Formats: sequence, structure tokens, C-alpha cells
Amino acid sequence: MAGEHRYDSRQSTSKKFTSRVVIALVALACPVAFAAQDNGLQTPSSNVKDPLVTFVNNGFSLTGGLPNQKSEEFRGKLFVGDEPLAMMSGARFVTFHFDPGPIEFTAQTWMASGPLGGAHLKLNLVAGKHYFVEVRTRVSWPVTKGFGIKEITCDEARKAHEQDKQLEAKHLNNAGQATFVPETSFPACSSST
Repeated sequence: MAGEHRYDSRQSTSKKFTSRVVIALVALACPVAFAAQDNGLQTPSSNVKDPLVTFVNNGFSLTGGLPNQKSEEFRGKLFVGDEPLAMMSGARFVTFHFDPGPIEFTAQTWMASGPLGGAHLKLNLVAGKHYFVEVRTRVSWPVTKGFGIKEITCDEARKAHEQDKQLEAKHLNNAGQATFVPETSFPACSSST
């Protein structure tokens, strides 16, 4: 029995007690950490006043693009400056936050590698303001002629797009992923829009 290991019940009880104390301390510490996160520490205060821009897109329509009809669905790339933000198609919306100041957005064909030749919109973004921008195909019947991009009011955007779904994150480029604002429903209008 020289090679046999003897079981010491006192040592086992001591290890069990130590394990229970460690588990209890961890269990007590976790709710404190989660409470600290829920007190607004997740979002940096510098982003609270960032201007927001929500892009909207029409869905497919047999009459889209015809005279006196709504614009046809846009299927293409959305750029900020020279950086691609997202690939847009279908009745979707997507919101991004940006720094205040002058900015240029471009609606461009999905085949383009840059904004050159697309439809451009220049805005001077103001801190704390929420902008709404529609991307569209200007003339699509019988052949696509070009893309359009224009600022619209929040009321116009909500009326036409309130039931739309948010663009899926897989359609965002690097610049879009960095500034993307996840939402569960279409943004509400505020008095500052």
C-alpha cells in the first residue's frame, strides 16, 4: 500500500470552502460591474451630440421611375467622401453618426470602385441634429439613367419608410461599420430635425 493515495477529508473540505468563497465573490462582483455599465458608461459622451444621418431607399415597384411615380429602388453603393459606407438595395434604412461639419455623400452604381460619376449631396452637419437622406434611381424606365440622392424631412421619411427594416450589418463596409447606429425600428422625429 505504499503507492496508494490516501484520501484526507479535512483537505477536501478546506478546498470546497475556498472554492465556495471564490464563487460567492465573483457572483457578488458581476452585478456591480453590470450596474456600472447600465449607468450610461457604455457610450462615450463625445458621441451623444454627433449628428446622425439616416439613409432611406424605396423598394421595388413596377411603376417606379415612371413620370409622376415614386423613385425606383436604388441598388448601389453609398459613399462618404471616397470611403464606401454600405451596399444599399430594397426597402431598407440605415443610420450612421458623423463628426459635425461639411461632408459629402454619394450614391453610385454597385460596380463602381469610387464616388466619381455618382450622384452627390453636400451637407454641413450640425451637432445634435438628425438628417434624413433618400437614395434613388432617377430615371429607370426603360433603362437606368442615373442615381439620385437628396435630403428629405423626417416626416417625409417616416411616411414612406416607417415599415422598412434596417439594413443588415453584412452590407456595411469598414467605414459604415465604424459609424453604424443599430436600431430596432425606424428613428423617431424630434423637434431638432
